Amino acid sequence: DKVYLFKVDGVAKKLVPEAQSIEVAVGTGPRHCVMNAAGTRLFVIGELTSTIDTIDVATRQSIARISTLPPEVDLSNNAMFHQKIKQSECAAIRISPDGALLFGSNRGDDSLVVCNMAGDMPQPIGHFRLGCRTPRDFFVDPQGKFVLGMSQDDNKVVMF
Repeated sequence: DKVYLFKVDGVAKKLVPEAQSIEVAVGTGPRHCVMNAAGTRLFVIGELTSTIDTIDVATRQSIARISTLPPEVDLSNNAMFHQKIKQSECAAIRISPDGALLFGSNRGDDSLVVCNMAGDMPQPIGHFRLGCRTPRDFFVDPQGKFVLGMSQDDNKVVMF
């Protein structure tokens, strides 16, 4: 439950580990992260807790945590998560090209959370069903006009 930081040594062409890592709550299972354009906030998606932690880069502390899940989680359309895993888990996280929106995918609930990024603190504004099972990854168009969701279990790419 740590995020390890590395500096890029362009001369030696290698990654150099920093001494201090970032800790998140026990059991989070940090999966992926993105950073705001200013480099002041890191957003870490927790695979096991279906959360997004906002990390202050200067202090390396989590300053906020939000759920990626809608109020009513629906696992009924995803047999693996419904019968075996028994919970939804997160996969990917992205920021829109203009920095105004943050997205996170929920495998099991098979949805995307969309957050407003005003003030560099994500605030959920909606949850959208992707129409595919187990969205492992997604792509935000460079112009921010559409999102492609890629599913692990039914071999679909959906656009919205």
